[in-house]
Amino acid sequence: MNITSRIVTPPKKVTYLDGQILLGTSGAALYRIENRADGILAKAAEAKIESTLSGLLVKKTEASVVITLEIADAPADMPNADQGYRLTIKPDGISLCGYGQRGLLYAAVTLCQMLKLEDGAVTLPCLEIIDWPNLEKRGHFMESRYGTNLMTLDDWKAAIDDLVEKKQNIMTVSLYGCWGMQYDGEVCEYVYFSLDKYPKLKTSVITKYYSPKQGKWIDKVEDTPIAAQDLFGEMCVYGAQHGVEVVPLINSYGHNTIIPRMYPEVSAKRADGSACGNGFCTSNPKTYELLFDIYDAIIDRYLIPNGITSFDIGMDEIDDQSGTIGVNPDDPFAALPAFCECEKCKDIPSYTKFVDHAIKLIKHLKEKGMKTVYIYNDMFFRKFDPKKDFYLVPVLDSQRAETGDTSIVSLSDNYLPLFRGELVKNDVLDVTVMNWWKYTDVFDRMTFLRDDIATSGMPSVVKPMNGYYHWNVLRPAVHNSYYLADFANNIDDCRGFISYSSWDNAFDRTNSAQASYCWNFKAAESPDKVTRDYCKRLFHPQWEKAYQGFKLLDACNREGNEVYEDGSRVLDSRTLTERTLAYYLFSYISKGKPYPRIFPGEPLSTILEKRGEYEALIITVSAMAKQASEIFHTLADTPDCDRYYASRYAWEADNFSVLCDDWLALLRIYDITQGKLCSCAPKRIEALARERYDARIKLMTECEEIKEAYLHSSHMRNQSVFLQLFTDIIAYAKKTPAEEFALNLLDLSNVSSEQYKNLR
Repeated sequence: MNITSRIVTPPKKVTYLDGQILLGTSGAALYRIENRADGILAKAAEAKIESTLSGLLVKKTEASVVITLEIADAPADMPNADQGYRLTIKPDGISLCGYGQRGLLYAAVTLCQMLKLEDGAVTLPCLEIIDWPNLEKRGHFMESRYGTNLMTLDDWKAAIDDLVEKKQNIMTVSLYGCWGMQYDGEVCEYVYFSLDKYPKLKTSVITKYYSPKQGKWIDKVEDTPIAAQDLFGEMCVYGAQHGVEVVPLINSYGHNTIIPRMYPEVSAKRADGSACGNGFCTSNPKTYELLFDIYDAIIDRYLIPNGITSFDIGMDEIDDQSGTIGVNPDDPFAALPAFCECEKCKDIPSYTKFVDHAIKLIKHLKEKGMKTVYIYNDMFFRKFDPKKDFYLVPVLDSQRAETGDTSIVSLSDNYLPLFRGELVKNDVLDVTVMNWWKYTDVFDRMTFLRDDIATSGMPSVVKPMNGYYHWNVLRPAVHNSYYLADFANNIDDCRGFISYSSWDNAFDRTNSAQASYCWNFKAAESPDKVTRDYCKRLFHPQWEKAYQGFKLLDACNREGNEVYEDGSRVLDSRTLTERTLAYYLFSYISKGKPYPRIFPGEPLSTILEKRGEYEALIITVSAMAKQASEIFHTLADTPDCDRYYASRYAWEADNFSVLCDDWLALLRIYDITQGKLCSCAPKRIEALARERYDARIKLMTECEEIKEAYLHSSHMRNQSVFLQLFTDIIAYAKKTPAEEFALNLLDLSNVSSEQYKNLR
């Protein structure tokens, strides 16, 4: 194995020299570190090398090998030079030369990734690496959602450590975000900070699941650690100590319900003046008093002391056409507008409200010392209210009318040029960065292309996803990452790549691919290549087997784009597993559907309409998942393979196979219940349900053993829905004779237990 293949981010220039260096043998270290650089990251670099080598060699003896760390001037014309480095390994010593503090730390990361105890010794070939990143900003946006809502400080530190290992330098954290109703009749709302002035801005975590490990139901409400323990400040400090900028996101127009519901004076108003509990009244000064209080507290308390000068204002996914349902717990199906219709606002076009609001926020943040303010791109390409959004504006050159320089121009297709004009007029273009997001694996479904970003006239970053839905079924996102990385690496004013993320180590392959694409896109190459490289790095003796395992695992949740001759879509495994078989999406409130949704009846009806196609694919996915599981379980028992990650991927494969087999059993139960029942029907159904109960218990037990504690609440609740479903079927089948048997899988209201209802 080429030793540089151990490095997560492919280095730019590698020159092999004659000879090798011995750093020590088991129990006998032969090195000493000489740190000639000052600064907090230089100390982090030294500590990383010392920790890695002492872990391999345990004990120091004579120090014949000197490892030196220093800062020097970068070569001319090196992009992102402060993050570049030169690493030189010669027989008598190792030199790490950073062209900036971060560069020195990344040199240490590279060195440590190459180190390994083999045949009782740590040796390295002599070589020189000169390296730097393609993109300035590289990292993840951590959504305020399942998982992050229960992460402890140690969990957050582990995530930052992972970014450092992948030479990434930004972690944006959503401190405020809201979605529609799902479980427990509650609006999904997340506040990851605490302010004495606004005590109503507080959310908690409801946890409900059966724990096989404890042998009991867990049903509790607890505080969110990041808010209750004021962890964000400590995260900022730890990030600064490791070269990771921890950036806050506070959404304001999109994903915004708890602020306007708790403080209705700032809420968007209906025409009758009543508060919507959604959006903002942008004509009310109190709106900005409240928002700026929050912004200023976060900036003054956390950002300025740690040298952080970035802020994310979000502002995505605002539904102006029909309003948003599921955001009023007292009236779940009420469609609440986000844009205010009070006397002062009613005649202002929605686009103007949106842009004026954004400008106010960005101007304030610039005045507070923020040098980068991120905003999402999607609303600039959506149709606002078509009855209002017409402007008397200078016509763009490409649209210049023959009769003059101005005209009535519809802005319903692309508002970005006009937004840019407002940024220029208000002297905030220099701090505003457009955040371009899209999460598809099918290139034809991209809603923007490279030229759209390149011609926007705005500094930009791109945002793929890392998989995100860890609580559902594993979603591959390497192709999505590749598309956006291709855009980012070929646009002059694209500054970075910050993926939309939740945190589960099952996403490590995608996270590693993203790091490679950000650092050295040309060497990383295709999604297939980065997967092969990942397999070689983690599962070297059996990398081809691991590669086959990932091909199978990806096929279990593949986004397809094929159509039949009549134009209808061919069923793909993503539609099957993630959107039909798994429970999660049926926890959402949906227009025209009861709440809670009918489960498993609703997806079963969908399956029965095209049963042949669905059932065939269920059987196929089950078989592929079992093959993948066998591969990764084997790798977990193979020396020199990464057993930890092999176990994680094995569980994800098992999750697919158990889900598919549950539905195959439900289809068999459905068939038994059709027509006249024989006397043995209840026993047959009980046996089928018990088999699935046992399989689900095994999967859940492994989840508790393998996954971190902060993941259990979200993972295990969806798992428990299936567990209780089969528990209820078993109980009904045991007590009900065939002549009274009335099991209807399309409507289990007469069978469902209170526990099943409680879970949903």
